Amino acid sequence: MKRFFTLLICLVFLGACFSKNSKEDDSLNINPELIEKITISTQMTDPKEDLVIKNENFENLINKLNSYSIKEIKDENEKGWQYLFKLEEKGGGIILISFMDDKVYVNEKAYQVEGYDKEDFLYLFDKYINK
Repeated sequence: MKRFFTLLICLVFLGACFSKNSKEDDSLNINPELIEKITISTQMTDPKEDLVIKNENFENLINKLNSYSIKEIKDENEKGWQYLFKLEEKGGGIILISFMDDKVYVNEKAYQVEGYDKEDFLYLFDKYINK
C-alpha cells in the first residue's frame, strides 16, 4: 500500500511538471472565426508590400500561424521585422504579430518561435517577387 501511495505521489508530481512545461511552450491560438480582416506587410520584397487576405484564405493562414511553438521571453531589442500581420477581429479588436528570425512579437510581447522560416509567407507575395 505504501508503494502505491509513493507511486501515486510521483505520478502527480510528474503530471504537474509536465503541465507546467506545456504551458511554457504554447502556440498563438488564433481563432479564425473571430477574424474579420488580415493585412500582411513584408520588407522581403522590393519595395515593401502590403497585402489584404480574403476571408476564404483565413483558415490556412491562421493554421500556419498557430502551428508555431512559442515561448514567452524578455526582449528589449524590438528592432526590425520580416512580416507584420494585422488581424482585425469582429467587434473591433486588433492583434499585431511581427516575425523576425527566431522571435515573434504579439501585441508587444516577445516570444521565442520554433519552426518559423523567413520564407514561410513569401508565397503570398509571389506576384511582387516574379515581376
